[in-house]
Amino acid sequence: VFFMGTGYVAAVILARELGPAAYGTYGLVISFLLWLEVLSGFGIPRAAARLISQSADPKPIVEATLAGLLAIGVILLALCWIAAPYVAGFFDIRGGTALLRLAVLDLPFNGLYIAHHGVLIGYQQFWQISVTLVVYSLSKLLGTLALFWIGFSVEAALIVNVLATVGALAYLLLKFRLRLVLPDRRLFRSILAIAAPLALLVVTMQFVLS
Repeated sequence: VFFMGTGYVAAVILARELGPAAYGTYGLVISFLLWLEVLSGFGIPRAAARLISQSADPKPIVEATLAGLLAIGVILLALCWIAAPYVAGFFDIRGGTALLRLAVLDLPFNGLYIAHHGVLIGYQQFWQISVTLVVYSLSKLLGTLALFWIGFSVEAALIVNVLATVGALAYLLLKFRLRLVLPDRRLFRSILAIAAPLALLVVTMQFVLS
Protein backbone atom coordinates (compact mmCIF):
# COMPACT_ATOMS: atom_id res chain seq x y z
CA VAL A 1 0.00 0.00 0.00
CA PHE A 2 2.82 2.39 0.90
CA PHE A 3 4.65 1.54 -2.34
CA MET A 4 1.61 2.27 -4.50
CA GLY A 5 0.58 5.38 -2.56
CA THR A 6 3.97 7.08 -2.61
CA GLY A 7 4.49 6.08 -6.24
CA TYR A 8 1.22 7.78 -7.15
CA VAL A 9 2.16 10.98 -5.30
CA ALA A 10 5.62 11.05 -6.93
CA ALA A 11 4.07 10.51 -10.38
CA VAL A 12 1.58 13.36 -9.91
CA ILE A 13 4.33 15.74 -8.76
CA LEU A 14 6.57 14.84 -11.72
CA ALA A 15 3.71 15.10 -14.23
CA ARG A 16 2.69 18.56 -13.02
CA GLU A 17 6.18 19.98 -12.64
CA LEU A 18 7.75 18.54 -15.81
CA GLY A 19 4.78 19.22 -18.09
CA PRO A 20 3.24 16.91 -20.71
CA ALA A 21 6.13 16.74 -23.20
CA ALA A 22 8.94 16.23 -20.69
CA TYR A 23 6.88 13.81 -18.59
CA GLY A 24 6.10 11.85 -21.74
CA THR A 25 9.82 11.54 -22.44
CA TYR A 26 10.46 10.49 -18.84
CA GLY A 27 7.70 7.88 -19.05
CA LEU A 28 9.10 6.43 -22.27
CA VAL A 29 12.61 6.13 -20.84
CA ILE A 30 11.34 4.59 -17.58
CA SER A 31 9.20 2.10 -19.52
CA PHE A 32 12.26 1.07 -21.53
CA LEU A 33 14.21 0.67 -18.28
CA LEU A 34 11.41 -1.40 -16.73
CA TRP A 35 11.52 -3.83 -19.65
CA LEU A 36 15.28 -4.14 -19.29
CA GLU A 37 14.99 -4.82 -15.56
CA VAL A 38 12.31 -7.46 -16.11
CA LEU A 39 14.59 -9.15 -18.63
CA SER A 40 17.71 -8.77 -16.47
CA GLY A 41 16.14 -10.80 -13.66
CA PHE A 42 15.74 -13.75 -16.04
CA GLY A 43 13.67 -15.56 -13.40
CA ILE A 44 16.79 -16.00 -11.26
CA PRO A 45 15.38 -14.49 -8.01
CA ARG A 46 12.41 -16.88 -8.11
CA ALA A 47 14.65 -19.86 -8.91
CA ALA A 48 17.00 -18.89 -6.08
CA ALA A 49 14.09 -18.58 -3.64
CA ARG A 50 12.97 -22.10 -4.49
CA LEU A 51 16.45 -23.62 -4.17
CA ILE A 52 17.27 -21.77 -0.93
CA SER A 53 14.06 -22.96 0.73
CA GLN A 54 14.91 -26.58 -0.19
CA SER A 55 18.63 -26.53 0.60
CA ALA A 56 20.37 -27.62 3.79
CA ASP A 57 23.27 -25.26 2.96
CA PRO A 58 21.88 -22.27 1.01
CA LYS A 59 25.03 -20.13 1.29
CA PRO A 60 26.50 -21.11 -2.15
CA ILE A 61 23.10 -20.46 -3.76
CA VAL A 62 22.95 -17.02 -2.16
CA GLU A 63 26.46 -16.16 -3.37
CA ALA A 64 25.75 -17.40 -6.91
CA THR A 65 22.51 -15.42 -7.07
CA LEU A 66 24.11 -12.14 -5.95
CA ALA A 67 27.16 -12.44 -8.20
CA GLY A 68 25.17 -13.69 -11.20
CA LEU A 69 22.59 -10.90 -11.17
CA LEU A 70 25.25 -8.26 -10.59
CA ALA A 71 27.19 -9.59 -13.58
CA ILE A 72 24.06 -9.56 -15.77
CA GLY A 73 23.34 -5.99 -14.69
CA VAL A 74 26.86 -4.82 -15.53
CA ILE A 75 26.82 -6.54 -18.94
CA LEU A 76 23.42 -5.06 -19.76
CA LEU A 77 24.64 -1.63 -18.69
CA ALA A 78 27.60 -1.86 -21.06
CA LEU A 79 25.43 -3.04 -23.96
CA CYS A 80 22.80 -0.35 -23.35
CA TRP A 81 25.46 2.35 -23.05
CA ILE A 82 26.67 1.43 -26.54
CA ALA A 83 23.16 1.04 -27.96
CA ALA A 84 21.75 4.25 -26.41
CA PRO A 85 22.21 6.48 -29.52
CA TYR A 86 20.44 3.94 -31.74
CA VAL A 87 17.55 3.43 -29.28
CA ALA A 88 17.17 7.21 -28.89
CA GLY A 89 17.09 7.57 -32.67
CA PHE A 90 14.52 4.81 -33.04
CA PHE A 91 12.16 6.47 -30.54
CA ASP A 92 13.08 9.96 -31.79
CA ILE A 93 13.92 11.22 -28.28
CA ARG A 94 15.61 14.61 -28.27
CA GLY A 95 18.76 14.30 -26.14
CA GLY A 96 17.78 10.68 -25.67
CA THR A 97 21.28 9.23 -25.62
CA ALA A 98 22.19 10.99 -22.38
CA LEU A 99 18.77 10.23 -20.85
CA LEU A 100 18.97 6.52 -21.63
CA ARG A 101 22.51 6.30 -20.31
CA LEU A 102 21.41 7.96 -17.08
CA ALA A 103 18.48 5.56 -16.75
CA VAL A 104 20.48 2.36 -17.31
CA LEU A 105 22.89 3.25 -14.49
CA ASP A 106 20.16 1.63 -12.38
CA LEU A 107 20.75 -1.84 -13.87
CA PRO A 108 23.64 -3.15 -11.70
CA PHE A 109 22.05 -1.76 -8.51
CA ASN A 110 18.70 -3.25 -9.48
CA GLY A 111 20.39 -6.60 -10.14
CA LEU A 112 21.69 -6.76 -6.57
CA TYR A 113 18.38 -5.42 -5.26
CA ILE A 114 16.24 -8.12 -6.86
CA ALA A 115 18.84 -10.76 -5.95
CA HIS A 116 18.39 -9.83 -2.29
CA HIS A 117 14.63 -10.11 -2.73
CA GLY A 118 14.97 -13.65 -4.07
CA VAL A 119 17.24 -14.58 -1.17
CA LEU A 120 14.84 -13.10 1.40
CA ILE A 121 11.90 -14.99 -0.12
CA GLY A 122 13.95 -18.19 0.11
CA TYR A 123 14.58 -17.50 3.80
CA GLN A 124 10.90 -16.53 4.24
CA GLN A 125 11.86 -13.05 5.46
CA PHE A 126 8.69 -11.48 4.09
CA TRP A 127 8.61 -8.66 6.66
CA GLN A 128 12.08 -7.54 5.55
CA ILE A 129 10.92 -7.45 1.92
CA SER A 130 8.07 -5.15 2.98
CA VAL A 131 10.48 -2.90 4.87
CA THR A 132 12.75 -2.75 1.82
CA LEU A 133 9.83 -1.70 -0.39
CA VAL A 134 9.00 1.06 2.09
CA VAL A 135 12.64 2.24 2.10
CA TYR A 136 12.67 2.27 -1.71
CA SER A 137 9.34 4.12 -1.93
CA LEU A 138 10.32 6.66 0.70
CA SER A 139 13.68 7.27 -1.00
CA LYS A 140 11.95 7.94 -4.31
CA LEU A 141 9.33 10.24 -2.79
CA LEU A 142 11.90 12.23 -0.81
CA GLY A 143 14.10 12.49 -3.90
CA THR A 144 11.14 13.78 -5.91
CA LEU A 145 10.30 16.33 -3.22
CA ALA A 146 13.95 17.45 -3.17
CA LEU A 147 13.55 18.48 -6.81
CA PHE A 148 11.48 21.45 -5.64
CA TRP A 149 14.78 22.87 -4.37
CA ILE A 150 17.17 21.37 -6.92
CA GLY A 151 14.99 21.93 -9.99
CA PHE A 152 12.77 19.66 -12.07
CA SER A 153 14.11 18.05 -15.24
CA VAL A 154 13.95 14.65 -16.89
CA GLU A 155 17.63 14.11 -16.04
CA ALA A 156 17.05 14.89 -12.35
CA ALA A 157 14.00 12.60 -12.21
CA LEU A 158 16.04 9.73 -13.69
CA ILE A 159 18.81 10.30 -11.15
CA VAL A 160 16.21 10.15 -8.37
CA ASN A 161 15.07 6.79 -9.74
CA VAL A 162 18.62 5.42 -9.53
CA LEU A 163 19.19 6.85 -6.05
CA ALA A 164 15.97 5.23 -4.79
CA THR A 165 17.34 1.82 -5.78
CA VAL A 166 20.69 2.67 -4.20
CA GLY A 167 18.92 3.67 -0.97
CA ALA A 168 16.99 0.40 -0.74
CA LEU A 169 20.10 -1.60 -1.65
CA ALA A 170 22.16 0.22 0.99
CA TYR A 171 19.58 -0.79 3.60
CA LEU A 172 19.81 -4.43 2.48
CA LEU A 173 23.62 -4.44 2.48
CA LEU A 174 23.81 -2.90 5.96
CA LYS A 175 21.09 -5.17 7.34
CA PHE A 176 22.19 -8.53 5.96
CA ARG A 177 25.87 -8.14 4.94
CA LEU A 178 25.69 -10.93 2.36
CA ARG A 179 29.03 -11.74 0.77
CA LEU A 180 29.70 -11.15 -2.90
CA VAL A 181 32.06 -13.78 -4.31
CA LEU A 182 32.58 -15.52 -7.64
CA PRO A 183 29.77 -18.06 -8.09
CA ASP A 184 30.21 -21.76 -8.67
CA ARG A 185 29.60 -22.22 -12.40
CA ARG A 186 27.83 -25.56 -12.11
CA LEU A 187 25.55 -24.22 -9.41
CA PHE A 188 24.75 -21.10 -11.42
CA ARG A 189 23.87 -23.26 -14.44
CA SER A 190 21.48 -25.20 -12.20
CA ILE A 191 19.85 -21.95 -11.14
CA LEU A 192 19.53 -20.86 -14.79
CA ALA A 193 17.91 -24.18 -15.73
CA ILE A 194 15.10 -23.48 -13.25
CA ALA A 195 15.04 -19.75 -14.03
CA ALA A 196 14.59 -20.03 -17.82
CA PRO A 197 10.92 -21.16 -17.86
CA LEU A 198 10.15 -18.70 -15.05
CA ALA A 199 11.74 -15.93 -17.11
CA LEU A 200 9.59 -16.86 -20.10
CA LEU A 201 6.49 -16.64 -17.90
CA VAL A 202 7.48 -13.25 -16.41
CA VAL A 203 8.34 -11.69 -19.80
CA THR A 204 5.14 -13.02 -21.39
CA MET A 205 3.00 -11.65 -18.55
CA GLN A 206 4.77 -8.27 -18.77
CA PHE A 207 4.17 -8.19 -22.53
CA VAL A 208 0.47 -9.01 -22.12
CA LEU A 209 0.02 -6.41 -19.34
CA SER A 210 1.79 -3.76 -21.42
